[in-house]
Amino acid sequence: DRDIMAKRGRKPKEGPRHSCGKLEQSRANIDGIALRAATFGLSIADARDQKAGSFVGRLRIAGQNKRPEGISEAQYDAALRYLELRNLALKRIGSEAAIYERGDMTGAASDEADQARRAEAIKARWEAALAAVQAKQNECRGSNLAAALDYCVVRDESHVHMIGDLRLALNALADHFTGNRKAQKRAA
Repeated sequence: DRDIMAKRGRKPKEGPRHSCGKLEQSRANIDGIALRAATFGLSIADARDQKAGSFVGRLRIAGQNKRPEGISEAQYDAALRYLELRNLALKRIGSEAAIYERGDMTGAASDEADQARRAEAIKARWEAALAAVQAKQNECRGSNLAAALDYCVVRDESHVHMIGDLRLALNALADHFTGNRKAQKRAA
């Protein structure tokens, strides 16, 4: 078998084999932490961090390690608050894309007027956050802040070329969420 393959110019791959002769998967024996570390180029200690499970979290870990592609703690917190507010807005409209927890759909404890007030408050908060990002977008022509938020934060996809736009969007959200009035007046 191997002699025939070797004569044809193809070397057989080395490694442990199953009883049928099929090559075992090399990464199947590696645990999840080591696999995460190898995949994303993290140390084992960084791979154990819960933040390493998302693209924005890995950018935060890079920021903690003083690497240039990293983001600050305020930017990371803004990303988390943006996701939370987006989920609340999706729940408000009854979207299937929202993440519901047990008891979210009941609403029996409060009356309809209270639910309507909460829904309007969530809508106002969501629109204000989007307006903050749009104001920053208007300042920074040639960038696409909404796409950076969508792909890197919401969809959790690794797009290294969007890190600059993502930082700008997260700075705008951080200023908005913390109530940085000076930055908001500059945007207005």
